[in-house]
Amino acid sequence: MPVEFRCPQCGQLLSAPDEAAGSTGSCRFCGATVTAPGAPGEPALLVGPGPAAASGPVPPDGTLDLGAILSESWQTLSANWGLFIASELIVIIAQSIANGPFNFNSERVRWELIAILVPIGIALMLALFPIQLGMLYISSDVLARGNSEIPRVFAGYKQYGKLLITLLLQTLAGVPIGLVIGFPIGIAAATKSPFAIGVAVVMGIAGIIGLFYVMLGLSLATMEVINRNADPMDALRASWSATQGRRLEMFAIQLVMSLVSTVGVFACCVGLVFTAPLASIAQVIVYRQLRGLQPPPAL
Repeated sequence: MPVEFRCPQCGQLLSAPDEAAGSTGSCRFCGATVTAPGAPGEPALLVGPGPAAASGPVPPDGTLDLGAILSESWQTLSANWGLFIASELIVIIAQSIANGPFNFNSERVRWELIAILVPIGIALMLALFPIQLGMLYISSDVLARGNSEIPRVFAGYKQYGKLLITLLLQTLAGVPIGLVIGFPIGIAAATKSPFAIGVAVVMGIAGIIGLFYVMLGLSLATMEVINRNADPMDALRASWSATQGRRLEMFAIQLVMSLVSTVGVFACCVGLVFTAPLASIAQVIVYRQLRGLQPPPAL
């Protein structure tokens, strides 16, 4: 029966056949030289550190160079294309399942059926949303230590509660701004007054700018949970602080990556298996530049 143990350096779960118990080899995740336990329950011994130990946590650089981010994202994807494409296919399948119940024609479907489909859709979204964040785990692993594995797509389930609360708080942060935008638009639509329409236009523009400002300020919170296992409020505070004075740069980067993802959609959606991982890698690079990157947690 194989002996299972964790690498003393990176914490990843490893296994060795009975005949390899007590032998020395390299961790396939971080490259450390490890002596396997002689029997189940015994700890493994670190004989020599791997590349990950030499580098340790990646400190924040502070620069957000769009060209450099795009270049590094492409190089990272190119060097690990099989891993990223296979992982993205899992994410796409999860997204398709979660969105499936909402893909109906309300004019042709009876309301009784809609009342059943919508709760099912919400339940599926809540059940599968950690997988939709899976590419951030894969990207973090690759950028921090040079490799990862496909099961890391499911790593978000270990942080389900924190991720869900963080995403809900991010969404709620935009609600007051949405009301500021929607209220004058509603009045303008009801009264059709030129003055009300003018106010609605001005408030709408101001509201959209404010919404981008707030959402960009909180955009690193999910990565803060993933990379540092931060509590939701701490993650939001850290994100808000790290993005001060950098939101215009972040807006430009997100705009470019949105255009790249749009190209993937128009390429019969096949391009998404390339452009979506590219966007995830870029997101992690932005986080690394502003907050640094901790060694990824074990599976």
